[in-house]
Amino acid sequence: FSPNSIAVFDVQPVRDAFYNTLGISFDYFIPTHCNQFLNDIYESLQVTNTSLVLKRKRNIGKLIHYRYRNLLSQLEKHPNFISLDPDTAAHQVVKKCKAVISIPFTATALIAERMGKPSIYYDPSGLIQKDDRGAHGIKIVSGRKELEAWLDGLSKEP
Repeated sequence: FSPNSIAVFDVQPVRDAFYNTLGISFDYFIPTHCNQFLNDIYESLQVTNTSLVLKRKRNIGKLIHYRYRNLLSQLEKHPNFISLDPDTAAHQVVKKCKAVISIPFTATALIAERMGKPSIYYDPSGLIQKDDRGAHGIKIVSGRKELEAWLDGLSKEP
């Protein structure tokens, strides 16, 4: 993939039955948030013809929520969407891309920052507070307008 690509790190939502067996009533990583996370980033990058390089957190097999799996299948048909094997080393992905967008609060945002790459957490829902301690100083971008403003700022960097 091109060095002009944006690396995207997700957490895949699991089927509802999995949460029910654990007795969990709410989790951030539901299809609504995760699908919007990917859709917003992909659509925002299309304006600049920049590739999205998705590195999934892990291969969860049949536990993956069908709505997320369907979205991935649709996106994988597009030339500017690159889905990597979950076993690919995050460091290698970060090194090859110009910037990183992570779903809150994965360690990949910190890895990217330490490697000198622009890095944010993207929260499409607006549920996460901008000053959440879980961000460890990484900027939290909420909603599509803020995402596009951040991406626009990247294109102006030398």
